[in-house]
Order: sequence, then structure tokens, then C-alpha cells
Amino acid sequence: MPHSLRTYGLLAITLRQLSVAVMHGALVWVSLAFFTLEQGSSALFLASGFALAMLLLNPRYIGAIFLGVLAASALLGYSGETVLLVSIGSTLGAYLGAWLLSRDKVFDAALVTARDYLLLIVYGGFIGSAVSAGVGVTGLLSGGILAHETQLNSLFFGWLVDVLGVIFITPLILLWGHPSKEAFSKQKISEAFWTVTSALLVGQMVFWGWLAAVIGHSIDFYWLAPPIVWAALRLGKRWVALLLALAAMQAVSAVKSGVVFFAHDISSSTLGNDWLIMVALALAGMLLSIDSEQRRQAEVRLRQQTEELNFRNQILQRINRGASLPLVLSGLTQEFERLHPGCWCAMLLLDKEGKHLHYGAAPSLPDFYKQAINGLPIGEGVGACGAAVRRGERFIISDMQSYTFWPVGFRFRDAAKKAGIQSCWSQPVKNSEHQVLGTFDIYHATHREPSAEEVDQMERMAHLAGQVIAQASLQEILHLKDVAFNTSSNAMAITDKDARIQWVNPAFGEMTGYPSSEVIGLTLRDLGKSEKQDPAYDQTIWKTILAGNGWHGELVHRHKNGADYDEEMTITPMKDAAGNPIHFIAVMRNITERKKSEEQIRTLAFYDTLTQLPNRRLLDDRLSRAMIASKRSNRYGALMFLDLDNFKPLNDKYGHGTGDLLLIEVAQRITQCVRGTDTVARFGGDEFVVMLDGLSTDRNGSISEAEIVAEKIRRSIAEPFMLSVHKEGRGDVSIEHRCSTSIGVALFIGDGVSSDDLLKRADMAMYRAKDKGRNRMHFFDARHA
Repeated sequence: MPHSLRTYGLLAITLRQLSVAVMHGALVWVSLAFFTLEQGSSALFLASGFALAMLLLNPRYIGAIFLGVLAASALLGYSGETVLLVSIGSTLGAYLGAWLLSRDKVFDAALVTARDYLLLIVYGGFIGSAVSAGVGVTGLLSGGILAHETQLNSLFFGWLVDVLGVIFITPLILLWGHPSKEAFSKQKISEAFWTVTSALLVGQMVFWGWLAAVIGHSIDFYWLAPPIVWAALRLGKRWVALLLALAAMQAVSAVKSGVVFFAHDISSSTLGNDWLIMVALALAGMLLSIDSEQRRQAEVRLRQQTEELNFRNQILQRINRGASLPLVLSGLTQEFERLHPGCWCAMLLLDKEGKHLHYGAAPSLPDFYKQAINGLPIGEGVGACGAAVRRGERFIISDMQSYTFWPVGFRFRDAAKKAGIQSCWSQPVKNSEHQVLGTFDIYHATHREPSAEEVDQMERMAHLAGQVIAQASLQEILHLKDVAFNTSSNAMAITDKDARIQWVNPAFGEMTGYPSSEVIGLTLRDLGKSEKQDPAYDQTIWKTILAGNGWHGELVHRHKNGADYDEEMTITPMKDAAGNPIHFIAVMRNITERKKSEEQIRTLAFYDTLTQLPNRRLLDDRLSRAMIASKRSNRYGALMFLDLDNFKPLNDKYGHGTGDLLLIEVAQRITQCVRGTDTVARFGGDEFVVMLDGLSTDRNGSISEAEIVAEKIRRSIAEPFMLSVHKEGRGDVSIEHRCSTSIGVALFIGDGVSSDDLLKRADMAMYRAKDKGRNRMHFFDARHA
């Protein structure tokens, strides 16, 4: 790295550290200088929440946090010993809270779940603040600022105000410090403005008694709830955190000034009432906003998955109808860009030699970039796509400028820079034998790492691309076969105007079993008739033909040996100068195998290719039939939604091949646990659905029956799996793998619930099972919907 760049980097780090130190020191000084009450304690210690948030964002800010509180304490005129103890306590408490949260592998600083928020309060607030208050009060006692008679009271109040700082300030900084995935429209911005304005006005009325003289009394604190509930349901947790912080500042300033109208009916401590009310409001508001956001995200994910499923079926249908592979791949990338705006997509195909990648589709990328990636060699240092093919796994370049390119990759680097590409994610596209066929690539104009959800989307799209390429290859082979039949292997016959056979080629005898010596002079319409052919349809065909018109269609004919076969026939009339038919030329081919292939393709559309279980389409059909039968027989049915727990670590450690082996074995075990009349389907990934019909007419009895089956499945899957894994130098070895499953169960009895809603119920119940600790079942409860 050049010396100038290194110097610039150090300067930027230093400025950030100083900025954090100044802000933290300012908050310490404000909290102690302006929010301190008559009894000597602060009403709200803002700095505790700020310190915890900054350490969660970057633990390296610990020096800045210590420096900030040290400077502020010194400015307040504390003794050296007091300054040191207060600084150590404040820093140590925040660091302990951040360390405990970082040790929790599930905790997300973006406060995605209610668990994240509650852990923040417990670890960062209750535990961290206890250390901060304990050391800080000791310092204040040693400096004579606090009296020993009030030691316990001061310790308690110091702990409380630190907790308040964490509750009201830390979420505000964490949520606004993380980029929001939702784009705000002008309408939303206006709604946010009026919500904040309303909340501020209500806060002034509640805490400062605005308009109390007009209405005769101060309004109750419950009036704070409507704007916060509105923000939780409409705007999200970021705005709830902002409103709570503003309300806390209003409340503290009112307490400091001795104006607390909302607590006029409570004779106990004003500050205690303030804390109790505001903490309850903060907990309710944040938990409601988190729950509302999770529900919205779940709806979005479900909608996207439904759209992707419909799109997948459309793509495969287009291939089956003979659309060209480049056209279908272009449609695939365009649809992905539509479902996920803000990115560009490309499909690169590996050549037959397996050494270069060629342009397959990139509808939104400029032409010069398409030329740059066409013929790109595979390997490290060439780019994400070349490395992904070489490694056979996903490759991410989050910052194109920091990636080390080899000379052969310079054209890719320069083209990406010119196109404004800052990050590139490449997922290898593989066939059912796990051979790399190409790459599915996603580009962004910013430095970005993919989220877990985006990784899942890439994998699904790459899997679909692999199916499309394989299906296109199959269609190409079928087309070549058709061409070969038309040019060399078709049966041909020439007849007179009355359809009496005059000549046939050798392929005619091979197809019908009749040699030419046996058919000359016979009418073509009477040769090889089958009872499967509709006589009325046959009569209509020959009426059209003998009238001098051409005809093309399919018939069922009978071979000389008595076997029926499907035949495609084209009859063209040969006419004289007057336009009268004098001969007919019949071109025929046996399409029995093609018919079987078409039937096989139709069958594949209803079954999962990996596990051979019914897929979503077939399940929907069977579920609809089962619900109708349930309504008619008044017997309950049950739908179970199964999701394997911790499936991804197996894939990550041993590869998708081992994961596929596990899915096949799981499918077999589930099938063995149910009746032959029940349906076991795979939804994709590690999700399975089991449908039980014909249960008891009694609801409790049906619950018991479904519970027995679900428990049988759960126990079966909990048994160890022996899987074959390939290891370098050792060949194939067997490993023992244990996993579990979370099962959601929803009953049905044809009571007007749609099949989609029933699936959603089972899915919701499954997630309840996961929330309760996984490896268990849970029945759908409408109260949790």
C-alpha cells in the first residue's frame, strides 16, 4: 500500500476515534450537569446507552469511550481518584455488556427479533449497568461527592439511570446506524414527519402540561401510546426508537424542572413513576414494532417465494415449448432483477473444454462489459466468476478495488470499473450430477456482502438455471431426433386419388410391419385400423383429404403384429393443372416414443427430481381433493410442515452432495412413517410437507392421531444418519450425522379455508416450534396467527 494511502487511513481512524470520544464526553457532561436532580443522581444517563451502542458497532472504540468520560469527569471538577474510578466504571460496564452480547451467536445488533432487544436490556442494561454503577458510585464516595449514608440509594439510582440510557439511547443508535432495507416513499416521509410532530406535541401536553389550563386538567400518559403504536405498525422500529428517545428527554426535562403533570395522582417518587411508565412504554413499543416488522418481512418472503415458484414453472414450460436457451436465460435474469431491484445479473456458460466462460445472458449490463466477460478464463485472480468455477463454490468480491487481480483478469477489472460495478457475487450453476455448467452472477454499484437471505436466493436461482440448461439440452436432443426422422427415417407412401397405395418406402414396412408387396393396391385409410381410433374422427379426416385438402395430425394405428402405436401423419395432395387431386403423398412417423417422453416430462413436472417425492404442484392438487373429501365425509385431515434444524452447517462443511444424500434419506424415513394413502411432498431446500387424510370425525381424536404420526416422524429423523463423504486422500468415508426437525401441524375439515391458507397455518406452527427450541411439534393456534 502506498505511504499516502496508509497515512490517510490512519488519519481517518484517528478522526473517528476523536469524534466518538467528544460525543461520549459531551453526553456524560450533559447527563451529569443538566439531568442531575436534587438528591444528587442523574435522571437519565445518556452516555451509558451511547457507549454500549458504539462498542457493539466497533469494539475498537473502547479507548475513545474511556477518553470521553475521563475528559468530562475532569471538566466537572472531580478529584483525580474520582475521575479515574468513574471513567473505569463507565467504560467497563459498557464493554462487559457488549462482550456478553457478542458472545451470543444469535444476537443481531440490528435488533431483528424480540430476543435481540431483550438481551440488549438484560446484558447491556441490567448487568453492564450494575458494574458501571458500582465502580462509579465508589469513585463518587471516595471524592466526597456522595455521602456514605446514601450509598445504597445512590447505587440503586445510578444503576437505574444507566439502564434507562441503554433502553432509550442504545436502540436509537444501533437502528439508525444500520442501513434500512426499506425505501421510504414521499408519502412515508410525510407520515413520519407528522407522527414525530404529533408525538412531540403529546409529550409536551403529558409532561409539561400544555393546554392543561384550556381543558381543565393535564392529559394522562396513556396518550403517548397512540403515536408510538402508529410508528410501530406503520414506520418501523427505527422511528419507534426515535420517538421513545424524544419522550424520555421530555420526561426527564420535566422531572428536572419539577413539572410532571402526568403523575399528579401518584404521591410516591416522581422520578420512580417516570421510570416505570417510560420503561413500560419502551418495552411495549419496541416489541410491537419488532413483531410487526417480522410479520411484514415474512409476508414479503412468502410473496417472493410464490413469485419465484410461478416464474420457475413458466421458465420450464417455455423450454418445453421449444424456446431457445439464450432467450430463456435472458428472461430468467430479467425476472430476478425485477424481483430484486438495485442489482444487475448475468449468466455465464462454461465451454465444452471447461476452460473458458462465455456470455449467456446479461440484459442490463453494457455491451463493452459483455465483450469483456466473454471468453473469460477460469481461475483465481480473474474475478468472482472464474474463481467460483475453479473452486466449485460461491465466491464473493465485496470490494472490487481491494481484490487482487492477476494480469489475465485486468480486462475484467477495467470493464467492471467502467461499468460502475463495485461488488460481484458469483454462484456456480451445476447439473444434477453436480458438474459446473456456468455461473449466476450478481453485481452491485456499492461495496456489499450478501445476507443469508440473498445467499439463499442466489442458490435457488442457480439451481433453476441448472434445470433450465439441462432441460434445454434434453429438448435439443429431442429436436435433433425429430429432424433425423423427418429426413431419413420417415415412412412414406404415394396413393392415387382414391387413396389406394401405389408405392411405399422401406421405412413404411419397418413402421407398420407390412412389406410393400402386401400393401400395394390397398387403401391407406383401411390399413392398420385400431379400435382406439375414434371412427367419427377418422371419417372427418378422410373426408377432408379426399376433397383435395392437405391434412396433418396424429392417429392411432395397429401394427401387423397387433400392437397399437401412435403415428404422426402429413398428407399432401398432388393436383393437376385444373386443381383436381391426382395423387396423395403421405409422410408418417412412429411417435410412440415421443409421446412417452412427453408424458415423462409431464410426470417430472409433478415430482421432485432429488427425492422423487411429489412437488408443490402435485401437493396442491391432492390437498384440494382431500379438503373436498374431508368436507363430504366430515372427517378431519392434517397438514404437517417440516423443516430440518441446522441443515445448512452440514452443507457448508461437507458440500451439497452430502446434503442431498441427507435429504434423500429423510424423505425415505418420512415416507416409512405414514400410510400409503398419505402424501409426503418436498417443497425445496430442507422443507417437507406431510398430508394425512381420513382421520377421525372427532377433533381431539384427530389431534391425537396426527400427534402420533408427527412424533413418529420426529423420532425417526432424530436417529443417526450414516452418510458417504468424499475426503482427499481417503476416498469415500462414512460419517454419522444427527439432525432434528421442527414440525408445524394444522388440521382441516373442509371448513372454507383455502389450501394456501392451510399451508401458511402449518408454516406458522412450524416456526412456533422452532421458536420453542426446535426438535418438536406444534399445532396451529389461531391466537398466534
